[in-house]
Amino acid sequence: MRNTRAVWLDGRAFFAVVKDEARPFTVHTRAGEALVLGTRFEVHVEQGDLRVVVVEGRVALEAAGEKVEVGAGEVSYVVGGAPPTVEKVEDVRPILDWMGSFLVFESTPLRDAAREIEQRYGMRIILPDSALAEQTVTVWFSDQSAEEVLTVICRIVDAHCSIRASVASIEP
Repeated sequence: MRNTRAVWLDGRAFFAVVKDEARPFTVHTRAGEALVLGTRFEVHVEQGDLRVVVVEGRVALEAAGEKVEVGAGEVSYVVGGAPPTVEKVEDVRPILDWMGSFLVFESTPLRDAAREIEQRYGMRIILPDSALAEQTVTVWFSDQSAEEVLTVICRIVDAHCSIRASVASIEP
């Protein structure tokens, strides 16, 4: 069994990585490297410059001899070999628009999936049962409506889903 998980990237990729302290996940690029701390994030390398966009969790980024941590809703840039900068952004979705309409959950707690569905579809999701909210889902969607997404997720967690206008309720 290997002790590390690593990829070398020149281009753009989106990762959903489960935290495993025994086997860290690293994305190597010409401009720097990102050590993943259990997260969902994008890495984009173009003409030697690097951009890391964190959707969920945290990423440790090292470049030009400096290390920074990038959290959810933050973007880090490494430009022209300079040390990384980190800035908070209002919404990461426009930056990730290249992914199209994919919606991906990998061992994601239902409460987090619900939050992302709320943002994606502009709706409110009520999850009154805390045990249900902690159940995890692993599923990929492409071009599905909010109703289709919620129907599939409710089947996965064996829950009842009702939708009225722009409010959905998920209950055991």
